[in-house]
Amino acid sequence: MQLGFIGLGSIGNPMAANLVRAGHHVTVHDLSRERAQNLLARGARWAASPRATAAAAEVLFTSLPGPRQIREVIEGKDGAMRGLAPGSLWIDMSTTDLAETRRLAAAFAERDVAVLEAPVTGGVANAYAGKLSIFVGGSAEAYGRAAPLLGALGDKILHLGPIGSAAVAKLITNLMCFVHEVALGEGLVLGTRLGLDTIKLWEAIKVSYADSFVARVDGPDIFAGNYGANFSIALACKDIGLTLGLAREAGLTLEAAELVERLYTAARAQYGDDAGCLSAVRDIETRSGVSLPRKLTAAP
Repeated sequence: MQLGFIGLGSIGNPMAANLVRAGHHVTVHDLSRERAQNLLARGARWAASPRATAAAAEVLFTSLPGPRQIREVIEGKDGAMRGLAPGSLWIDMSTTDLAETRRLAAAFAERDVAVLEAPVTGGVANAYAGKLSIFVGGSAEAYGRAAPLLGALGDKILHLGPIGSAAVAKLITNLMCFVHEVALGEGLVLGTRLGLDTIKLWEAIKVSYADSFVARVDGPDIFAGNYGANFSIALACKDIGLTLGLAREAGLTLEAAELVERLYTAARAQYGDDAGCLSAVRDIETRSGVSLPRKLTAAP
């Protein structure tokens, strides 16, 4: 199948690679051609613009940082909306704004282009392994067309309902992830201050009700001083802000989310936009005067 893929970051690049590996003809585009070199070496083709990428594709994938970048890629001067032919399909795998997702889906419907939102979760390692979890929103017909392609990218694919369903689910799960990260950081810092062996405490967490994907995956990164380099704190703050915006529209106050937003915003101010999302844990260490171990001495 003729596919297009725009956005070759830490998650987009391995997803595009898996589509190439599955035998599809993939045309790619990114702000940096350097990010595409591994894909071009495997047989992907380069397009000079989003419009050219879309024009070469029956199905166009995008994996972009947020609403602003999606608008630029889709509706910009040389945007993908101008290139997609009637009857084609756009699959947006970004984590983005609910209202924007619905607006763009309506605009594409006027051009007879089907739209699916398909944000992903699971991290970079699972992106390379083709084992992402994928939340899908859109029509059953469009989902049926896309399912074989999504199967090359993930092993847990949930069709949650109409357009907008996946955006809401992804923002909620991301918010819960950030809450877990803060709880993990504070728990490890408290235990360390009180004299516990930090790694043994982490082992206790993993066999308790406090266990989580976050504890298992982020623990080793924290102990390595990595602090989530594959996902920036700027993106984390963007996602928290979008989630709180949805809560306000729904007439809800999310107190834990508001607290986490303050902690992540403070860490972003301290360490910069490009710092990893776990910099919130780094900031907890700094403010408490407790340094967690930088060597994992127990098996993960």
